[in-house]
Amino acid sequence: MEIKEFAAESFDVNRWVNAQFKDVDDVGADKRAQRLATQLQILATAAQQNSERVKARMRHQAAQMSRDVAALAKLVRAAQTHAADLTQAVDAQAAGMPAITRIAEAGASVRKAARIAAALDAQQQLETLPQRVEELVAAQKLALAWDAVDAAGSASVAMECLEQIRTATIAEVARAAAAGDSGAAADAVQALADHGYADAAEAEILRVRVDVGTKQLQDLESQFAQPDIHEVLHKAAAAIAADREFVTAAVGSAALLPRLVEQYVFAVQPLVERCAADAQRRSDTQAAAKLLAALNAFGSKISFVAGPDATSPLLAAAAGGISGLGIAEASRIRESSLQELQQIAYENGHAAAFVRTAVPALEATFADVAAALGRVTALAPAAGSADAVASVTTVIQDMVEFVQVGVTGLARRAGIDVSDLNKAADLAASIRGDMSGVAFQSMTDESKPDAVACAAAYALLSALIAERAHVVLKQARMQWAQYAQESMGQTEDTVKLTQDTVEPQAISDVEAATNDARRTAAAAVLFMMTAVFRAPLAREVQAITASGDSDTQVLVQFSSAPSENVVDLGERMHMLLPELEQAESLYMQLSRGVGQAPLSLYTDVVHYFGSEGDPLPAMLTLVLGAVQRALVAYVCRLEPPLSAQSLDQLRADVEYVASVAAAFESALDPRFAELQSWLHDDTVSSELLKKLQALSL
Repeated sequence: MEIKEFAAESFDVNRWVNAQFKDVDDVGADKRAQRLATQLQILATAAQQNSERVKARMRHQAAQMSRDVAALAKLVRAAQTHAADLTQAVDAQAAGMPAITRIAEAGASVRKAARIAAALDAQQQLETLPQRVEELVAAQKLALAWDAVDAAGSASVAMECLEQIRTATIAEVARAAAAGDSGAAADAVQALADHGYADAAEAEILRVRVDVGTKQLQDLESQFAQPDIHEVLHKAAAAIAADREFVTAAVGSAALLPRLVEQYVFAVQPLVERCAADAQRRSDTQAAAKLLAALNAFGSKISFVAGPDATSPLLAAAAGGISGLGIAEASRIRESSLQELQQIAYENGHAAAFVRTAVPALEATFADVAAALGRVTALAPAAGSADAVASVTTVIQDMVEFVQVGVTGLARRAGIDVSDLNKAADLAASIRGDMSGVAFQSMTDESKPDAVACAAAYALLSALIAERAHVVLKQARMQWAQYAQESMGQTEDTVKLTQDTVEPQAISDVEAATNDARRTAAAAVLFMMTAVFRAPLAREVQAITASGDSDTQVLVQFSSAPSENVVDLGERMHMLLPELEQAESLYMQLSRGVGQAPLSLYTDVVHYFGSEGDPLPAMLTLVLGAVQRALVAYVCRLEPPLSAQSLDQLRADVEYVASVAAAFESALDPRFAELQSWLHDDTVSSELLKKLQALSL
């Protein structure tokens, strides 16, 4: 079924319907009607769609058809005119078909000649383009040059000329930037941006403006042997302000300004570094303070352009100089007063001479440290000042090391293991096999008093170092806090210059180090005065325990009388007070010899190792308690069971030690009292006594 069948002029609906149902029975008529209805509906839909497409095409092509009709009408009129002229010519010359053919050929020739002429003209334009572009560039008519190249399209010669114009326009940008001609710069930048060269224009502005500003700064620096950092930074800030106006007018935004500021900062950084290095070399804190003030003012002036972080490289350079001031100060002290202190060596038998020489050198070193800290904390809390303070305080660390090395040398000479100094108050903590050193002898031995005097000398020096360090560091801490408090009132722009508002950790670290050294020296004194008890205590352990180095059990005989080792221990306890007084007298002599207040040798010992009261009686109580605790510890190490005779021997030893302690009117140690109570009444219950009761099972 085709639609053209329905479009025929002779189409008759009735005849067509009858033809469709011809030779169709009643049964097939319905099916035939349904199929025809479906086909007709499909055909109608297709016709409608074709109609819509035709209408749409007509709507879209109506304007073009109108133009084509108008053009056709014009051609028709022209053709009519030419036809009339041609008719007249033909009539006049009685020409026939050959004449018409010649006229048509002539028209074709004319059109061909016109095309050739146009092509030649275009070729001539391309051939003369480089010359015309060169002339326009030379005449600074860059806009016309751009137009000429744009008209030439993508020809290779146009691309070559484009590079020439780009170079000339960038040169114009440079000229305008150097002259500060924002109008000309804006025109040139726009032309470059229109052709995809905006980055090149911005880079040239950046380069030229920085060169101009840097040249001004260099001229300013060259006028003086020592240029004023304030003046240089002031000029740099003024140049940045001028660049802000120029760049905004030339580029249309301030996006280039942060990069410009970076370049200026880079240009002045060498001068800042020289000023910082010069201040460091001369230990001139006033020059450093002047540098900080200049950077502060500079940062405030340019913060509105590039933010407060723009001057970070300059601050880093200044911080390095300020930090270097501390290094220079410390080096100067090490080469003078500290060096004199470190060259002083202890000689046996000359404790008083050692102290008389060392104390003035120590005082002189602290005077230098105090002065140096005063100079570097005056720069607080500028970035780098905390490092400067830390560098100066390392001198105090060196003095601490001087004492620690001396105490270590004393321990080595006296036969003390240095690690045992950490357990000086625990007589049972470390019993060595070899206890023949000077430290383990009594004060009647000719070498022991000198060893005690050496310990007293280093205890005196460590106490002086800790006290002087406390005074000096307290002053530094107060000054630091004052300047840090003042810095809180600064603006957000300038607060970037004050990074170290928190107190330098080095102050606390050095104070802790001086206290550690003081405690170590006190431990040496305590060990020196208690080592005499370690040998009899060790022998007592060996006497009442079975040997662990043999497979054969050693049976020990006991009696009700105190053992020989405990009697020896008691005799040494009786000698304790005179020996403590003798050592105290040595210390007093050392103190008075250097004009120090007559403090007690045992002040630090009882402070660090847990006793109260007047130093000498407290020291006596501390040592007696340590002896009792050591004896309890050794008893607790006994391996059960113990016989009744063994318990009698133990009871006799404990009672003897208790009686000696009572002779000093000293209270018994609580654990020793528990031991004594159990030996009299084994019904007493406690954690300690549970262990002791196990010995008799």
